[in-house]
Amino acid sequence: MPEFPEVETVRRQLNETISGYTVGELWFDAVSVLRPNPEKISVELTGKKILSVDRKGKWIVINFEDTTSCLVIHLKLTGRLFVKRIDEKQAPYTHVILGLARNTICSFSENNCDTTLQFSTMRKFGYLEVMKKAELMEKFSNLGPDFYEDVTLNMFADALASRKIAIKTLLMNQDILSGIGNIYANDALWMAKIDPQTKAHSLDKGQREGLFTALKEVLAEGLALGGASDQWFLNVFGEKGGYQNHFKVYGKKGTPCTRCGNEIKYTKIAGRGTYYCSSCQHNL
Repeated sequence: MPEFPEVETVRRQLNETISGYTVGELWFDAVSVLRPNPEKISVELTGKKILSVDRKGKWIVINFEDTTSCLVIHLKLTGRLFVKRIDEKQAPYTHVILGLARNTICSFSENNCDTTLQFSTMRKFGYLEVMKKAELMEKFSNLGPDFYEDVTLNMFADALASRKIAIKTLLMNQDILSGIGNIYANDALWMAKIDPQTKAHSLDKGQREGLFTALKEVLAEGLALGGASDQWFLNVFGEKGGYQNHFKVYGKKGTPCTRCGNEIKYTKIAGRGTYYCSSCQHNL
């Protein structure tokens, strides 16, 4: 599933490419990915100008002028958003197309859309949902603070202090800290030399500081490289990210640890695949 670097990459690209455009015709062939329904989305958004594109954790939020409604998008595992001309070849599994134009409410039949926002998803777990700002606040009321942008070292220490769960599990709990996912949690724990099964509350001051720094660094690296495209992720231009070429331990089961040469191990923690070096990463 896309994590902070991937979602933020898409958010920035969308903010640059579709802000200022007016929403026109909506095309779809899968009702299930449009919430609460296609009719509601059309009524609320047609004719509205895109003001900006924000992010809440792993969600993308499109804001509009002159309305209290917004469009919330979650990519889930196989979701992709593309900005394409209407005459460009559609990506596989494209189920939603929003026509966009600068100075008019465009329609596909009149061929007057300047560009389109297209949503592709194979498994149809991802979705586009129109909601009011008040509903948005309620939806994210239990979402933890954004780790990359908002969390300080003191906040991080407080989050770990009383939680007797595996540190890997804590890092991926979006209600505690948002934006961190499996790839970057694996790599940051390796960078900090911490066993992913270590209880969060048991980390000492040095370990907490080391892990905090490692998380910030690995997320920044992922963002600088445009995210990781080891599975489905592509940016809005259909391009792959580059972080998959810089994995530390993620996906490297059975290969030598680049730090000590011992074999990278694999296990599951809270149902999620976990890669680690049993020599480098250990409880102190």
